[in-house]
Amino acid sequence: MTVVGAFCACWCEDRYLGPVLEQLVRVPGPTVVVHNDQPFFWYGDGAAPSGHASKVSDILAEFPTLDVVKMKDHISTETLLRNYATTYLLERGAEVVLWCDSDMLVDLPEFDRLTGTMAAHEPKCWTVAARHYWRDWKTIYSKGNFRMGFPSQAVWNDGSFDRVFEENAAHCDVMVHHPSYALTDTEVHRKVSSWFHAPLAAERRWWEKWRDRTWDLEQQLEPTDVEVPEGLKKRLEKWRCLEGL
Repeated sequence: MTVVGAFCACWCEDRYLGPVLEQLVRVPGPTVVVHNDQPFFWYGDGAAPSGHASKVSDILAEFPTLDVVKMKDHISTETLLRNYATTYLLERGAEVVLWCDSDMLVDLPEFDRLTGTMAAHEPKCWTVAARHYWRDWKTIYSKGNFRMGFPSQAVWNDGSFDRVFEENAAHCDVMVHHPSYALTDTEVHRKVSSWFHAPLAAERRWWEKWRDRTWDLEQQLEPTDVEVPEGLKKRLEKWRCLEGL
């Protein structure tokens, strides 16, 4: 059996973090959460907001079996962060890595099927089905296959990630619900101002176009074509993920 490991990285992304960590603790191999006290970038209005790192820490404290690495050094690209987490898991025995953003949600039986499928095959790249939500859980801006797993021996450089997946990925027919922009305006501002895409988002005036809904006109928005499983709905309610939307 192939040893499956998993990682998640976060700064202030607390809305969906609880249900994601419920998934991570089910991974049979090593897991790690990379937690920054400060944003990777800050391109927002005014100073970076404070207090969110402590809220994330409170959520992490409910999952004591997860390894948590508190990052002190600045990591400037998503590729470097992915390599850091992958190396951490490789050193602890992982042969294939499941990459879970802090808002990648899967019904738990489906999540177990995904990790079981990955464990039953030699290490390789994996994609899953996904729906990406916009402003609420009724509207999607994208759908299709989504990159979710890769061999722990892989060391990425900018641009190689997309190419390797396009050429070599296997597919597991599991649905990932990705509420990437099913957030309040305040949360969207924090997100697009602080993550690795922040410089590009600032150049494209992402926040201003979100606020005046110009972005809505430029997206291929459509009603979602899938139902959220009852088990996932209950988890969202448990963690109060839908409050304020």
